[in-house]
Amino acid sequence: MSAHTVEIAGLEYDYPGTQALAGLSLSVLPGQTWGLVGNNGAGKTTTLQCVMGLLRPTRGTVRVFGIDPYAQPREVRRRAGFVSEADAPYDWMSVRHLRRIGRMTFDGWDEPFAGELAERFSLDPKKKFKSMSKGMVTKSKLLYAMAHRPELLVLDEPTSGLDPGSRFQLLEMLDELRTQRGVTTLLSSHNFQDIETAATHVAVIAHGRIAWRGTLRDVTERSLFVAVDADTEAPPPGVCVPTPSGRQCLIDDRHAPEAKAWLAEARPSRQCDPTFDRMFRFLTTGNPVPEDEMMAAPQRVPGG
Repeated sequence: MSAHTVEIAGLEYDYPGTQALAGLSLSVLPGQTWGLVGNNGAGKTTTLQCVMGLLRPTRGTVRVFGIDPYAQPREVRRRAGFVSEADAPYDWMSVRHLRRIGRMTFDGWDEPFAGELAERFSLDPKKKFKSMSKGMVTKSKLLYAMAHRPELLVLDEPTSGLDPGSRFQLLEMLDELRTQRGVTTLLSSHNFQDIETAATHVAVIAHGRIAWRGTLRDVTERSLFVAVDADTEAPPPGVCVPTPSGRQCLIDDRHAPEAKAWLAEARPSRQCDPTFDRMFRFLTTGNPVPEDEMMAAPQRVPGG
């Protein structure tokens, strides 16, 4: 049996005329909360749908609890909760109907917990979905995903449409589920604050691949931007993009031994400590950090 809750290896998925995923790999341990971030079309939703067995990979493998979710979807969905931004309950349904369906569908459905969630989310059990706001519909879907006490939550843009108070409630609840019950979560979001609040780990997805993975602490403490002139012969170990004056590169502690030797020889004159926003823009768009944000500073080795 795998030690990982989710294990993705070389995942590829082709839509007609386009490749959504191009060799994505990710391993998620029990109790971790992974935030998936990327621009529209990067592959976040496709990844989550493959994890839930809604799409069959073109190539590569996905295992959830050691199970192929496409081959055994019922077993995975019994132990996982899923919220999709796109899906919504039928207009004629109410929260009361949804809870009734949950009781019939999931052996582990916890009706008192469902009632607690309904109260925390201020959900009227009689109100039909056709008359609910987008935020209320989202809260109802979250109730349905959580009330059977899943081991894994897979949430695609779960805070979309939520007001600030409800958004904080959800993120607080995810932290409670992780710390008190060891629930594992895969969470996609365009809101960096959501990721910074809820995630223990982050994966930046660009062009169907993982461009960077680690903790938020890794961003600030174990990474570094450096700028080198055009005549510098050897590029540093890491991800580099061209600039008008040379190259700008992002290096982290995975490259620490090579980086230490390279820094001693190349002696770049300008560097910059990453922020998550800077790193995200660099990896997803290829845009370097603006020159006025780079500065001359004592050289350091990432992680050192």
